[in-house]
Amino acid sequence: MFKGEQGDAWMTQQTASPTPAPLRRLTMLAVAGAFRVLLGALNDVRVEDEDRERLLRYVQGEREGRGLLSVSNHCSVYDDPGLWSVVLPVPSIGPDDMRWSLCTHDVFFATPVLEKVLTAGNVVPLYRLGGLDQPLLRFFMEKLEAGGWCHVFPEGRIFQPWRFSTGEPKLGPLQLGVGKLIAHTGPSPPLVLPLYHRGMHNVAPEVIPAPGRREVRGQLQSRWPKLGNRIDLYVGEPVDVADLLQEWRTRHPDVDLTRWESCKEGRELYQLIVDRIRDAMLELEARAWAQ
Repeated sequence: MFKGEQGDAWMTQQTASPTPAPLRRLTMLAVAGAFRVLLGALNDVRVEDEDRERLLRYVQGEREGRGLLSVSNHCSVYDDPGLWSVVLPVPSIGPDDMRWSLCTHDVFFATPVLEKVLTAGNVVPLYRLGGLDQPLLRFFMEKLEAGGWCHVFPEGRIFQPWRFSTGEPKLGPLQLGVGKLIAHTGPSPPLVLPLYHRGMHNVAPEVIPAPGRREVRGQLQSRWPKLGNRIDLYVGEPVDVADLLQEWRTRHPDVDLTRWESCKEGRELYQLIVDRIRDAMLELEARAWAQ
């Protein structure tokens, strides 16, 4: 089966016969329990009370019927659902209220078992080179448009601190996809909640290539997670993009954002939104690395 056909078949099956809620809940509880041991007991995840309260307030529904889009940096394969498993009361969050996330197709469809586990865990596959207009991204956006909670890593891949020079930001470039999700989500934008974490790169450290040696992207130092690390999570205030949307609509009254296909004017809006989100995430980064 070709890649696109595999994703189309998955969407068709989820639309016609989604995973039963009891199975989704059981999967989420099992996965959260495992990560609470790995990150909560064998490592040390810390989040200030004010930040935790802010996260819980928006996750548990104080957003006036709008969808919630949380965004964070991406430092390891355990970031999601690992951090959620430790900082959120997962047993009290129903499967329909738990976050929806994205996973690259090569990992999602690696084995039939993994596909079923990820599907039951509110994860949507995405083709890394599928472009902004791929149907799977729209399927994901519809969860947000329906008032759900979606989480993305706007960098699009893992960026560990060793990749950056001293003094420069440790946040990789953000992809336009996060801007598109926000721009096309119905008449009112979702609530955008920025997060930043420090320390997850020590749980699953990558191999740092020697000078002159070719890098193997994503190669880990060990197949087993490291223990005894401190991880700090920071949660910022919501990012307001309503003014960007209003100004853009004033300049481009004839461009219809209900159309999923991207256009030149639309990409300009996506970039404006991405730049504002990046600024908010860099503020959290400064806070994280000042400790």
